[in-house]
Amino acid sequence: MSFDLTYQGTKPGKLRSAGTRQKQFDITDAAGNDVGRYVLELTARLPQPLATLVVVAPLAIDLAFNVNQAGYRALHR
Repeated sequence: MSFDLTYQGTKPGKLRSAGTRQKQFDITDAAGNDVGRYVLELTARLPQPLATLVVVAPLAIDLAFNVNQAGYRALHR
């Protein structure tokens, strides 16, 4: 599974995971180079807007995939 990071019509990077059950996401730049893993392990100083997208995107993905059946954010993992 992968998600394009899009900013004003450009795609400066991508979030990749082996599946929806994975807790680990790899982050790549536009050229496909690994630049980080789930924000906690960045491998280089990133240019804007990729730096902001790298911080925000995993949080959004985490919120989207960790919702319980009632539609609320799960407090346990």
